[in-house]
Amino acid sequence: GRIHSQTIVSTPGHKFLVVNATDLVPGASCDSLVKVAKVVEPLVERSTEVIAYDLTLNVEPSLNGQQVAAVIARCGQEISAEYIIEFDNPGSWWVKHFSCGDLGLLQKWLSLSLLVVGLLPIGLYSWKTLER
Repeated sequence: GRIHSQTIVSTPGHKFLVVNATDLVPGASCDSLVKVAKVVEPLVERSTEVIAYDLTLNVEPSLNGQQVAAVIARCGQEISAEYIIEFDNPGSWWVKHFSCGDLGLLQKWLSLSLLVVGLLPIGLYSWKTLER
């Protein structure tokens, strides 16, 4: 899969984190989230202007079946960011918005449907022949 993030920040200290959803417990500190994060991407400004980040992360197949969460953190300070985050699978519209476990199901069901439609005339012919 893939995580595509478009983030706009106007103050320093923000980080983009990818964490296991089980690590998001109420009362957990920001620093503890940063420590257990699978990905920590600092959103660093080089000037006082508003900075936009376009970040694409590939998700390893070993994370299949795990629930992950994307978090923007700024430990000890208020978060000042705007964002758009998309989780998808790279590829055409056939596979783009399916979960990793569901990849290929649409093609399998369509193939099975075509097989049934293709065999239907043979089945009807056989049934009518047996009725005689």
